[in-house]
Amino acid sequence: MSRRKKFGAVVVTKIDRISRNLRDLLRLLDTLENHEVAFISISQRFDTSNPMGRLTLNVLGSFAQFEREMIAERVREHMLVRAREGKWNGGVVPYGYQVADGKLVIRDDEAEHVRRMFDLYIERRSIRYVTHYLNAQQSKPRYAEHWSGTSVSRTLSNPTYYGALTYNKRKGTSSTSTPRPKKDWIIVEDVWPPIISKETWTQANDIMTNKTGLHHRNKRSTYLLSGLIKCGLCGGSMAGYNHPKKRARRRQLVLLPLLVAASKRTGCLFRPHF
Repeated sequence: MSRRKKFGAVVVTKIDRISRNLRDLLRLLDTLENHEVAFISISQRFDTSNPMGRLTLNVLGSFAQFEREMIAERVREHMLVRAREGKWNGGVVPYGYQVADGKLVIRDDEAEHVRRMFDLYIERRSIRYVTHYLNAQQSKPRYAEHWSGTSVSRTLSNPTYYGALTYNKRKGTSSTSTPRPKKDWIIVEDVWPPIISKETWTQANDIMTNKTGLHHRNKRSTYLLSGLIKCGLCGGSMAGYNHPKKRARRRQLVLLPLLVAASKRTGCLFRPHF
């Protein structure tokens, strides 16, 4: 709006009311100055037209950022203390749990699906297989109509299920955050009642980390069009696999290459007919 000359000044009570990040503050002030918009702090008097005024602005901005980081550090420490006491700090409650008296407790009807999810993935080593199994059993995630490959993968990689609390999983702001590598996670164990054992969680995540999660039938062939062809029914990407079929005359078992559509939204499973 400053570019459109909609206003002539920005008025704040203190600098930290507009930003506690020094880089963002300086970028904002530079934009305002380029468009001849005044910046006024009511309780802090300084003149940015001279070197001393700009130095004062930088010092005040640095202190505002320092205060923000100290507050964040104290909040993290307090949340860790609450977590070690078994108290839930808020946020989205993981599938398989519910909050009672400020603590996470196991929700038995959902916990059964979580245990089955881990057992099936370790047995079949296929996110797609687990996803379609859950949808076929009419098991629904808490905030969607169907399970998707992404929601199954996130469930399998969540340390909460063996009773651990995780911090530092994402970086950036709430609107532009990105996942951090698992090696950077801060994990506090024995916080919640576990749904599965740590050994089961580790085994499933070793499979995902090492990318050995392909079913044994998929290891022999490469499908160049996997992910490029889309399903005409659900719009999901098509993936190739070998399907065993007996030939009547020769009584011979052969592998026929097929394409299967797996939609993350609908759980569609399209199989061609012979």
